[in-house]
Amino acid sequence: MTINIIGESGESGLKILDNEENNFERNKVDVFGVQTPDLGKLQKINIGHDNSEFGASWFLDKVIITNQKTQEVTY
Repeated sequence: MTINIIGESGESGLKILDNEENNFERNKVDVFGVQTPDLGKLQKINIGHDNSEFGASWFLDKVIITNQKTQEVTY
């Protein structure tokens, strides 16, 4: 799974979303850390996968992005 976060000042580039859990399962909350330069006010995200792994189906309800420096939350 990958994400690209786009803001007024640029974009993050493609970042891999992975942690030590079984990610993107039904009724589960996944948390990922992604380091980016300051992107300014967030405008949109592109999130997806290439369908290449076994059981590549996934369940995405919403994305919440928190700027760890300012604590600003974007839904």
